[in-house]
Amino acid sequence: MLRICVSFFILHLCSSALVYNVSEETNPVYFIGNVEQDANVASMPNVTQDVLQRMEYSFMGGTQEIFEIDLRSGILSGKTKIDREVLCPHLRICKQDLRVAGKSGNFLLTIDVTVYINDINDNAPTFPQTSISIDISEGSFINSTFPLLGATDIDMGANNSITHYKITPDSGIFALDIIPKLDGTSDLNLRLIRALDRELMDKYTVYVSALDGGNPPKSGTLMVNISVTDINDKAPIFTQQIYNVTIKEDLAMNSLVVQVTANDGDTGRNAEVSYKFATIQTDNIDIFNMNSASGEITLVGSPEYSSTPYRIIVEAIDNGEPIRKSSQAQVIVNINDTNNNAPDISINVLSEFDYAIITENANIGDIVAHVEVDDADNGINGHVSCHIIGNPYFKLQPMQFALNEFKVVVNGTLDREDIIEHNVTVFCEDGGTPALNSTESFRVQILDQNDNIPLFVNKIYPCEIYENEPNVTVLVKVSATDNDVGPNAKVRYYINPGGQADFQILNPVDGIITTRHTFDREKISHYNFTVIAVDGGNPVALTATATILVTVLDRNDVTPYFDSDVFEFIIPEEVANLTTIGFVKAKDEDYGANGNVTFVMDSDSFGKMPFLLKPNGEIKSIRRLDREQIEEYNFTVTARDNGVPPKSSSAMVVIKLTDINDNSPDFIFPNSVNYSVNLSFMAEVDSVVATVIAVDPDKGVNAEIRFHIIEGNSENLFKIDTYSGEIFLARKIHLYEIKIYDLLLTATDQGKTQEKTSRQLFSIHIKFVNTTAVAQKISENEPQNLIIAIVIAIVTFVLSLAIIITICVIRRADVKKHNYRAKNVEEMKIMETMARNSSTRSSSSRGSTDHIIPHRDFGRNRKEVSFSLEEDSLSFHPPSNSPSVSTFKSSPVDPQPPTVQHSREDSSLSDKNARNINRMESLRLQQRILQRKDPHQWQSEERAKNMPYIEIGGPSELKGDNNSDLSEESLTGDSGRGGSEEDVRNSGLTGVDQESTRSRHLSVANSSGISSIGSHSFSQNMNFSTFGRGTSTEGLSTFPRNNGSKNCLNVSRHPSSSSVNQGYKKVGKMTDLN
Repeated sequence: MLRICVSFFILHLCSSALVYNVSEETNPVYFIGNVEQDANVASMPNVTQDVLQRMEYSFMGGTQEIFEIDLRSGILSGKTKIDREVLCPHLRICKQDLRVAGKSGNFLLTIDVTVYINDINDNAPTFPQTSISIDISEGSFINSTFPLLGATDIDMGANNSITHYKITPDSGIFALDIIPKLDGTSDLNLRLIRALDRELMDKYTVYVSALDGGNPPKSGTLMVNISVTDINDKAPIFTQQIYNVTIKEDLAMNSLVVQVTANDGDTGRNAEVSYKFATIQTDNIDIFNMNSASGEITLVGSPEYSSTPYRIIVEAIDNGEPIRKSSQAQVIVNINDTNNNAPDISINVLSEFDYAIITENANIGDIVAHVEVDDADNGINGHVSCHIIGNPYFKLQPMQFALNEFKVVVNGTLDREDIIEHNVTVFCEDGGTPALNSTESFRVQILDQNDNIPLFVNKIYPCEIYENEPNVTVLVKVSATDNDVGPNAKVRYYINPGGQADFQILNPVDGIITTRHTFDREKISHYNFTVIAVDGGNPVALTATATILVTVLDRNDVTPYFDSDVFEFIIPEEVANLTTIGFVKAKDEDYGANGNVTFVMDSDSFGKMPFLLKPNGEIKSIRRLDREQIEEYNFTVTARDNGVPPKSSSAMVVIKLTDINDNSPDFIFPNSVNYSVNLSFMAEVDSVVATVIAVDPDKGVNAEIRFHIIEGNSENLFKIDTYSGEIFLARKIHLYEIKIYDLLLTATDQGKTQEKTSRQLFSIHIKFVNTTAVAQKISENEPQNLIIAIVIAIVTFVLSLAIIITICVIRRADVKKHNYRAKNVEEMKIMETMARNSSTRSSSSRGSTDHIIPHRDFGRNRKEVSFSLEEDSLSFHPPSNSPSVSTFKSSPVDPQPPTVQHSREDSSLSDKNARNINRMESLRLQQRILQRKDPHQWQSEERAKNMPYIEIGGPSELKGDNNSDLSEESLTGDSGRGGSEEDVRNSGLTGVDQESTRSRHLSVANSSGISSIGSHSFSQNMNFSTFGRGTSTEGLSTFPRNNGSKNCLNVSRHPSSSSVNQGYKKVGKMTDLN
């Protein structure tokens, strides 16, 4: 490629040249080349990426009729089909020079493009004419040559041009001489290689074929009709060497004596025979005359009776040149004596021959011959009557104004095809007595008229031919007959124009139909055309037609092909077995077994797929289809025909399963193992209590889950986000609502036809937590949380101080109102009131009951701690070893302390009044208990000063969800049920009947850091509870008034009768809810 670039100021010019090759007869639009890439425009000077992107290409000098170029990409393509022979006739090299301009702003590029059009073998050799006729004398010498017209092939190139000629049939009489010429054509000469004898064969038909070098080669054929011309090599031969005739002595003048005939085997002038008397005669033959043309010898003189016959030598001479040939024969004429005169009949056939001639289409009454009767007698004896005997087709009619003259006329319809020649006998009888008669006969030949059409042997010719057979394959030979004679009966065959594109008759005389090209049954399987038979009638030729029905037989040459490369079927999962999934379809344009397609699954997939592929392409399911296991199946299908050998093709089948709502949501949290969380009663409104997690293996809307609380939330304390599953605290928790809430949750998918719902129990333990003890424990075990612990301690201290001040104020008021002497009575009333409140509260807390029971001494394994709250300070009293009863210490002013109701009906009271009442009752009870404590118990429980809380539980409690995620935020060894196992061991509480213990453990820390130890429920013990719900088996805890605390203590509840104790599963981490 040549490139030249020049810059003029801001105008940049570049030029380059490209060469492409393209074959002729390519169907448009066809790709020739990418001018931009092939010219490497991107690498030219001054061509930036911006210039390249804005480059526009076009032809210089206007549009092109043959080619087009894409404005942006520079792709050069052909838009019309090129015929090289039309574009560049007879040129050895065919090319088109183009000039392409590329313009981008101030940049101009010119590219010279030369497109060479390559020749293909698309033209067959052709002769100037399809047939010629030549005459060759039978006297021609061997190796004589006769010029023929050579063929031409407008294709170019060695393989596409004429390479050789051949002659068929190879009879050994003729050969071809080929003389090449400088312009690429050739002269042909037909050479005689064996002597000819016209008398043996007077016509030859040979076919000269010109073939090019293509594969397969194309050919053209010239039909050569050879007529062998005559030379005068045969002499005339008489039909008889001696003619012996007898005549009467009274034979009339000019009467025919005899007619001699000679035949010459030559033709034309060489066969034209004339007759004469030989120059040398042995007898006087002056009374005879000879017609030189017909050979008739007539009587011109009166013969005389003699016993010696006349001997006449006649001679037959042909008309050949330069030498005429002749032969001789002898005529013996005998004279009979007679003495009566019978009618003498003279017939003139009105032709140059000795027979009458009339056409077969002659009308009735047309004259055939003239009859003249002469009778030498006189009078009535000389009157004659004549008629024709034995032939109804003719009759005699008397001539007007002429005696004894008659004319022979047509009396019926003549048909040459029925009777070619008639023998007419004229009978004449005179009026004498006895009557004498005579007869005379003559022949009437019926000339043929072209009144018969050719008749095909078959009106319909059914034919069969296999596809892909080469051209000039013989299809069938048709034959027709014509009852006429001569040229009228010579039939030639032609194909009507509708069939000439596919079939041909190389020789119109023989009626052999051959093919013009190979056939493709898949394109056209049947051909129907007409063959015309034409006779040689002149001026009007008659014709007949026959129908050729061609059936193209199939060969297995077409591969089955699918309607699509990929068949995709979408079906719902869980369809029944043997359900029809769909059909794969393929076509094979072959016929019969070659076109019968059978479908099979590929060997790798056969038996492994849950599908059955039937031979007809039907796909059925044979096993259960579960989308959750496999959503899509892919396998290959092969379409194979039944040909020999078979052909096949493949396609991919993709079966996609759509989801049906066949799975219920599955709870991840809560679950059968981990289904509870702890919540501080100080938690903020709208804070997240827990997040419910559920999954649905279905898809789409079938997997969209909605959460609801259907039971256990009658107080409307909680609410759940339907979509996210987050459970929120709906409102502030009242102190009397500290309990366990068992919520029944539902997870419902959004299936369109049928929704599926799963249920799960979820427990929320609301705890009253002493944040100071929790903070102290955290600070000991987790120093990094020191700041948090300090903050909690400060908050706790402030709240505790506020409570103390409030209590002091209340006590002063109580002192003024109550008499100290009535304190015992008041105490008992307060205890009775608490008992009633506990009973009332239990009715709304799922059956829980608060009991006021005297404390029992559990021996050395039990520790009791009591508190005393004074006006100015909070003092600690050592526990007493003696059995005691916990009572409230309060002022005797009000003999009827307010009753605390822990039920839903308390919602009518304001939160402030409820809190004040609860605080009062709690403080009074604690004061009374502390005052009753034995100071000597301090020593036995000194070990408990540093313990934030102590928890004792049975085996069922110690085996709880220590490993659950909801317990990960508990203190060391704490699973959410109170003190750790280490605390239990250090507490000194041994000998507890753990097998009979089923308790809930709850521990809180007061503001002074001293934990109130909850009493554990043993089979022989009764426990006292100030707040919350509890039964005789659930333990006891004394709660201080730490309203400011927001600590949450993890609690897990494990009913022994519940199925949740079957196993534990770690699901996720649940953080401390504050």
